[in-house]
Amino acid sequence: MRTLLLLFLFALVACDFEQKVLKFASCAFESKKLRENLPKVIEALKDGDFSKILSIGLSSFVEIKNEILDCVNDEPVLSASDCKNSIMYMACIKGCPILGRKKCLNDCWNHFCK
Repeated sequence: MRTLLLLFLFALVACDFEQKVLKFASCAFESKKLRENLPKVIEALKDGDFSKILSIGLSSFVEIKNEILDCVNDEPVLSASDCKNSIMYMACIKGCPILGRKKCLNDCWNHFCK
């Protein structure tokens, strides 16, 4: 069991997991909407009013999600004038895997657009 946990920990470290978590956390704490609602949620937790927590979460979920996704999204913005061969570039980025996506996107950009 320890070997499996050690292997899992090694896999997380090898795939830049902590960098992604830190980036996500910094984006989450920069979110204005989250900073407004977090004290309300903590107060509702103290009071034991779980319906209020659900109400706050449902009312602000979409806005918080969009703010965090805008911050975390690291895909380059493609404009037709910047890329020599935008069709091949778009085909290349469609094949990029989830793990290692940033490197793959940069490789596609360097290969087809520079």
